[in-house]
Amino acid sequence: MALTTLFFLSAMGASCGPENVLEDLNKPDDDDLAPQLVVWPDTVDFGDLRKGEAESVDIEIRNDGNVALELSSLELIADAGFTLSNTPTLPYTLEPDGAVEVTVGFTAYSVDHEGVLVLTTDDETEPRFTVTLEGGGLIPRLVVAPDPYDFGRVEPDCTIETEIELANMGKDTLVVESMAQLGEAFELIDPPETPFELEPFDPDSDDNSLAVMPVTVAFTPTDYLEYSSELWISSSAQDPRAIQTGIGSDGTAYVDEWTQPISGVADIMFWVDQSGSMQDDLDHLNANFDLFLDTLDAVESDYLIMVVVADSGCHTLDYIRSEDSREQRELTFKTAIYGGSPGLYAEAGLTIARAALRDVNTGLGGCNSEFRRENSTVSVVLVSDEPDQSYLAGPQVSWESVVTDLLAQAPSTYISAVAGPVPDGCQTAEPGTGYSEAVAATGGTFIDICSRNWGENLAKLAEQATTAKLADTFQLEDDVNETSIEVYVDDVQVETGWSYQAEGSYLVFDADAVPGEGATIRVEYETAVSCEN
Repeated sequence: MALTTLFFLSAMGASCGPENVLEDLNKPDDDDLAPQLVVWPDTVDFGDLRKGEAESVDIEIRNDGNVALELSSLELIADAGFTLSNTPTLPYTLEPDGAVEVTVGFTAYSVDHEGVLVLTTDDETEPRFTVTLEGGGLIPRLVVAPDPYDFGRVEPDCTIETEIELANMGKDTLVVESMAQLGEAFELIDPPETPFELEPFDPDSDDNSLAVMPVTVAFTPTDYLEYSSELWISSSAQDPRAIQTGIGSDGTAYVDEWTQPISGVADIMFWVDQSGSMQDDLDHLNANFDLFLDTLDAVESDYLIMVVVADSGCHTLDYIRSEDSREQRELTFKTAIYGGSPGLYAEAGLTIARAALRDVNTGLGGCNSEFRRENSTVSVVLVSDEPDQSYLAGPQVSWESVVTDLLAQAPSTYISAVAGPVPDGCQTAEPGTGYSEAVAATGGTFIDICSRNWGENLAKLAEQATTAKLADTFQLEDDVNETSIEVYVDDVQVETGWSYQAEGSYLVFDADAVPGEGATIRVEYETAVSCEN
């Protein structure tokens, strides 16, 4: 046995000479063997180009690791301004120190363009790498605000005027070539001579008189009818048709009515920023939507969900209903959040929410007519990695004005947001200004989109959505003769516990007199409008 041991040791010594020992010491451990993806540049900003002008940038994809790197996919998620070319056949293997280039092209078609190029590799430290793409167009953009505008109820042969602004929210000089007011009972008063120019609006300037042109529209009903009109504008940018409406009516016996919500009845709207930088967040939202549904289902709520991304405010695809199968609900939501096409207000979530809840959309025959059901609490969930840019809807538009308009349409509304923390944001998101203020003003919930597990907080939004929000403030449809106001709750007149706020024409209940769940509030009044033609 001793001889066997000596023979074994001798054999081992023969195979492990000094040169072999050195070779083993220089050989890296398995833990040190890995590919290493390097992408340069990781952000591409093409700047502002003239419309139709094109540029391209080569992006280098390199392997700085010590074993081969496999590039399994290249996906361009962007608007039509960006293109991807010169791509290798996938999957593509990069040996250590190997590199390959792909080309991203950009052509300016509108004021702002965004996108991302997503690379998927077997680099375990960062298997999914995103290149941010930005660009803009030196292009004019015409915005008419307010649009639509409702003159409300006006006595026949009485003339009411309002001011409508034409503004250039683009990046190049805009020419308004002609204007025409079409529709009985409406008239442009002393319109500016056309053509005229509008310079680009500067949100940081105190003087935008060269960027904004106010025009006056008058409404004079001649009968007890409903009227509508369109202000047609031809320009070097868009050719919008701004809508005005009004009703010929006498000044007596007006009635406005609302119904308070009931817990468990929830109408929920999701708006999701469709810009390219949101891809990871869309994935996260989709992956955690089941938690949202779990919470809604746990309390056996009656809910209706819609996804809205279009400037019109009309919902995308089908409604998501509590009685639908789980598979159908999840598939509809996924398809809707990924399938949007960004418009002028791609990063103005509050503006799109206002449009979605507008009476013209939620009323009879409107594109969202099943939304805002009786006894429902409305929850608006806005998801974006940018601040709200509702100012793009007009120079006088702000988060305050949008929220005021929205609550006038739907008083029992929570606005919640998944956005960047205010005031500093984070590496992957700008601060969600505008959204955070709207959340605070309506008692909603703010979720930090920079938090790695923010999707797990969707359950909080679902809990809030099923909790009745009892409104205490209601905007009356017309100016009011204050002494004529009569307030009824469930058909019983109440003479105390409320007040009238003339500025904005609001009925406000005292904190201890707010009508309860399911209560009907009715206000009867006469108008305060006087007509001197």
